[in-house]
Amino acid sequence: MLSLDWLPPMNNDMYKGGQPMATAAFPGFAEHFGDRIPADMLDTIRVACDRYAELLDYTVSVGTPTFTHTDCRAENYLFGGPDGDHATTVIDFQLSTRHVGMWDVTNLLAGSMDPDLRRTHERELITDYVRQIRHAGIDFTVDQAMKEYRICLLQQTTAQVITSDLEGGNERGAALLEQLHLRPVLAAMDNDARSVLDDF
Repeated sequence: MLSLDWLPPMNNDMYKGGQPMATAAFPGFAEHFGDRIPADMLDTIRVACDRYAELLDYTVSVGTPTFTHTDCRAENYLFGGPDGDHATTVIDFQLSTRHVGMWDVTNLLAGSMDPDLRRTHERELITDYVRQIRHAGIDFTVDQAMKEYRICLLQQTTAQVITSDLEGGNERGAALLEQLHLRPVLAAMDNDARSVLDDF
């Protein structure tokens, strides 16, 4: 995968350039979500925003890089079609990067699942993902997956700050953005992503 130099790493210069954007957007994010995110978690997000470039460097160092879609949310999965009811088609690959594979898993679980449903099935789904990876002959453990999951959750909460001033365009779009911005934060809280700050 490292030989595919056309595929940018997650810690590329353009993404690192999001650090001042995150810092600038954080006060508005905190004001908007302050009644739903505890003060200690908001402080964690603020620090992660200030250290976003360092966080990107850290995330790519914790596991084996692979091809990542990078925007794995429910809207980018199409089910059924000419290949049958069980066929799944993934679309929208323009943000693809080299990153740890758990980034896409994290994006889907934390960004697209109802928080209560995620809490119920999160560990089971990650364990099954690891089982499939190991079945393919790759040395990977649940402990490593959970470590990468926490790190990716902290990165995703910061990424939500950067995009928090986007407009939904209509009522459905606004509601979707609200959930996309809040859900990863709730998952980060549930999985102690705050502890990641002590590791880099």
